[in-house]
Amino acid sequence: MFERIRTTCLLGSAEHEELRPTRDFLLARTHCEVAATVGQALEFVRRSSPELIVVAKPRRGGVSQADVERLRRAAPLAHLVSVVGSWCEGETRSGEPLLGTERIAWHQATGRLKAWLRTNVSANRPAPLTATPAERA
Repeated sequence: MFERIRTTCLLGSAEHEELRPTRDFLLARTHCEVAATVGQALEFVRRSSPELIVVAKPRRGGVSQADVERLRRAAPLAHLVSVVGSWCEGETRSGEPLLGTERIAWHQATGRLKAWLRTNVSANRPAPLTATPAERA
């Protein structure tokens, strides 16, 4: 039915009402560690090398660009996704969206994750930043 991502890390406010479906989906379908802080996420990332790191962002603030860079250095092959709540909808115009992450609106996250799992995750998601042009083709 679903292909499992071996390991995922969910960082941030996963208890927020808009982001609970994403959290519940990841917990049910993957080996998911929920990290409340960047320090906890880094500890898990170094120990487990997740394929996917999801940053839960119900509103502006929280995880910073520097935090994303620390995660990227710790797990260069992981795909980073930021799932943003409705309070972040204008962030690309007036705020500072997290660079180096794929931005997904909260109401699309579960569907996108289901599609990745259904169609072989690695074939349907962007290559890591470390991929060569030949590997991206």
